[in-house]
Amino acid sequence: PDDSNAVESPGPRRAANWSQVSYTLPGLIRIPSKSKGSQSVRIAEFDAPARRIHVANPLVEDKIFIRTDLVNASPFVLLPGRVSLFLDGDLVGPTELREVMPGADFELWWGADPELKATRTMLERRTARTGLLGGGRQTISRYRIDLTNLGRVPVEIELWDRLPVSRSRDIEVRIAEVQPELAEDEAYLEDEWQRGLLKWILPLLPAGEEGDRRQVNWAVRVSRSADTDITPIPE
Repeated sequence: PDDSNAVESPGPRRAANWSQVSYTLPGLIRIPSKSKGSQSVRIAEFDAPARRIHVANPLVEDKIFIRTDLVNASPFVLLPGRVSLFLDGDLVGPTELREVMPGADFELWWGADPELKATRTMLERRTARTGLLGGGRQTISRYRIDLTNLGRVPVEIELWDRLPVSRSRDIEVRIAEVQPELAEDEAYLEDEWQRGLLKWILPLLPAGEEGDRRQVNWAVRVSRSADTDITPIPE
């Protein structure tokens, strides 16, 4: 292609990350010889095993977003680039797809679900003296998260929150209580849990049924000596 009019952006050059892939067309394709525009050709069509899940992070916002975990079940490499997303037959909009090798997992995000809501409330924060002669300090913070399904179908919520993380041996941070229990999958326990992230997997039944609302309660305890200064504990 003629790139004589291309303009380079300022700054250091970066090595391009290109994939060289060959595709076999499904048959003969007719392309007009005098065509002035580009022409799209369907190379293949396949079903990708998918699992839809709703992700809530009420520490940031009340909306709950839809994520689909998929597997590239085709023999083709999916090249990186812009794709159009359709959910239940309706156009959601464009997104960027990373390179996906055959058999590899990937995920797509579909925006917020207007029929779901998550709200987070800090119920209490109190600090008290502890230990012999009151030589220690302990701060307990209690939280409540309310999940609501106003839709007609059951959903599964992947709910996230976070703990403050101590970088000092003189400051201890522990979960004081949690209801219901946190997720127990191996990937979470080996990664996000170690970084102070809290994760629950919770089902919500359709609106009007018992179970269309769920409540999560948890508390964190921060303990230290009376002469240890700490930064403000985030809400």
